[in-house]
Amino acid sequence: MRVVTDEASDRLSENVGFRRSFEAFYASELKAVVGLAYVLSGSRSGAEDLAQQGFLAAYREWDRISGYDETGAWVRRVVANRAVSGFRRARVETRASIRLASDRLWYPNSQRSQKNCGRRCAAFLLVRSRP
Repeated sequence: MRVVTDEASDRLSENVGFRRSFEAFYASELKAVVGLAYVLSGSRSGAEDLAQQGFLAAYREWDRISGYDETGAWVRRVVANRAVSGFRRARVETRASIRLASDRLWYPNSQRSQKNCGRRCAAFLLVRSRP
């Protein structure tokens, strides 16, 4: 039989309170956060991913942010920031793709095209593989 000390009991009750307060917050803010994420991403799956990232960040920082007047605004800001980062990443990838394609158009069968594209393609694929 396991004996629970007062200290362990206090930590357990704090953890339960932590979970309950976060779960209540999550339930009250989920619809608004997913709605914002949908407007920003344009897809349901993208919205779910952004909302999940926002709530995960809130969960990790819950001790600090739970006392804020507008905790929901904090999560929505995280979602907006992540969406903007995704737009920027997509823009950079598009520009890189255009550069790679233009090398092939201007120098279709030359050694220069194969050499430059080989380095650029390898670098581009390496960058794309990063999170």
